[in-house]
Amino acid sequence: MALKPCPLCGHSAHAECVLIEAFGGMAEVWRVSCNRVGCPAKTLLFDTLKEAIDAWNAKAKHEPK
Repeated sequence: MALKPCPLCGHSAHAECVLIEAFGGMAEVWRVSCNRVGCPAKTLLFDTLKEAIDAWNAKAKHEPK
């Protein structure tokens, strides 16, 4: 599933898996962030990669010029 460009700056983005401490131990969650250093664009944490990508692509409404 392809990631759309950043909705703030138009740069590329990446998906990452993050380990968090949960009640039953460690849990894997996903988010998508902009690749540009200093750009604050990122999604919330999601249970699945698909949910994180869908959230990112819904925010990225424009294509860079």
